[in-house]
Amino acid sequence: GGSAGEHYYEVMYDRKCHSEPLRLNKQSRPIGLTLDPVSEKHMAMVLGDGRVVFKQVTSSPTPGRQVVSTPLFTPGAPSSISGPSQAPHSGLSIADNHFGLATSPAGVHINMPKTSLADMVKPAWALADNVKELGHRVNLRILMTGLMPAMSPPPLVIRMCPPLTTRNILQYVPRLAAGTQSGVVQVFNVATGVLEREFALHTYPVRGVEWTSLTSILSFGHQPLSNSQGLVRNELMYTDILTGRTITLRPNKSDETSIDMVRVSYLKQYFIVVFKEDPFELWDARKLVPLRTMPRRFPRVSALEWSPTSHVKTRRDSESHRATETEPGKNESLVPKEAPHTEASMTESMLSLADVGGDKSSIAKESFVFTDTEGQLYHFSVEGNVIKDGTKVPPDSQMSAITSIAWKSHEIVLSDADGNLIVWDLKTRISRHIATHRGWIRKVRFAPGRDNMKLVVLFADGIDIWDVRDVVLVSQVKSPRDIVKVVDVDWGASDRPVLATIDGCLRVMDMALKSSSTPIYQYCTKEPIVSPYLLAGEASLNLRTLMTQQPWRPHYSLSFTGEDGF
Repeated sequence: GGSAGEHYYEVMYDRKCHSEPLRLNKQSRPIGLTLDPVSEKHMAMVLGDGRVVFKQVTSSPTPGRQVVSTPLFTPGAPSSISGPSQAPHSGLSIADNHFGLATSPAGVHINMPKTSLADMVKPAWALADNVKELGHRVNLRILMTGLMPAMSPPPLVIRMCPPLTTRNILQYVPRLAAGTQSGVVQVFNVATGVLEREFALHTYPVRGVEWTSLTSILSFGHQPLSNSQGLVRNELMYTDILTGRTITLRPNKSDETSIDMVRVSYLKQYFIVVFKEDPFELWDARKLVPLRTMPRRFPRVSALEWSPTSHVKTRRDSESHRATETEPGKNESLVPKEAPHTEASMTESMLSLADVGGDKSSIAKESFVFTDTEGQLYHFSVEGNVIKDGTKVPPDSQMSAITSIAWKSHEIVLSDADGNLIVWDLKTRISRHIATHRGWIRKVRFAPGRDNMKLVVLFADGIDIWDVRDVVLVSQVKSPRDIVKVVDVDWGASDRPVLATIDGCLRVMDMALKSSSTPIYQYCTKEPIVSPYLLAGEASLNLRTLMTQQPWRPHYSLSFTGEDGF
């Protein structure tokens, strides 16, 4: 209808193709979609959980007069073949067909490259009549070609793998394990920023992760408190991150108090499982069997740390051979008289040997210290399944409840709930107090590297980095003034603290805690990244010129040298 002179046109849209449906949940709904403006074939969809799904439009020709629901014409396929001696023609009636037979060698058919959506789908007016009659058709499909994973929602618990040494330099990969609230453990490569592994291990939130070697981890979690007695069901898992093999430790356990922490010894021989109200358990980290459960009257542990100084003997034909001492200054202990003269101190190089699967026949006596709920410090040594009592140090009057312990070389650092640090020098028997006035200290941890006495201190409102040797504050960051809330911290390298923040990011910071941005050319990728967008301005112009024309060369070539301006 309508008055004279008015024309109405009815526009109809036909769906040419659609993608496969995604498995969505409450956290992974699509929140954004972008299309490659050049090719119009590639698209990226951002999901609510941070993942990015890449999709691509592809074509599959259906020659002949088959009946299809969405007949589309493609110019790249031949329209007809007259005979075996005649080459097919492209069927195009467009004047600027540079890929026709006029420019191709005799008897060779060159298909038009499908670099964009317009090359895959041509309008009907661009084709000759005989092509329309032949009815060469094509079906379009949207396929998922890639998935960029994302970190799990915060908060996270993070733990860096054992440090780089001269012994494990060939096997070392800077991996960081992160435990999530959904029971998943993710393993990141800190050098490349890539999520390498993701394991769904626990049915409860992950409370902590510890490394037993460069390629294996221990993770633990427990269900939320559901009764007045404080009893829960714990989960303790061992995982080989290379093969994915998982072993459940402590299966078929009834309800008990929750696991508070797991600490692995420096030689990776033992690990201790500390419970909130029950005595701790000593385990063999190589055979994954329990060695000793402490009696009920044993003091309750508030903080625990293994000694970096251990005494190693090698059993060979029933003879004891002295291990070589390669690092001076490591033979100090809280109980130096316990170390016989026939033994030598463990070094960081021996630790790295254990990381890569060193001598399993070695017998190492390791020691650890822990504090109880009253602040008393205990020293114990472990050899096999024998735990020997050492010394007991009374609580310091200036310290409240001890929350964390860090031990490196001959320095022991204890932190308390009031924001105080006490540094004990085992050589000089001198203690120093540091009052931070920032409240409860959640974690203290030394940076890796010989003679590197940097200490990171995690508070509820930020972190500090101290130089313990000189008792100097190196850097400080507070939240939310300088950064969002920090939920966990560890050392990625000797000068790179890694921060897990409440916004779901892992930030690899510098020592000044000012920057976490990394230019892409600083990433340590396995293969070099090839992209003309990463070239400098002059080199980019040179490349474009050389690809356009090379009048000074007898033959066109894409082999460039330094003489070409690179």
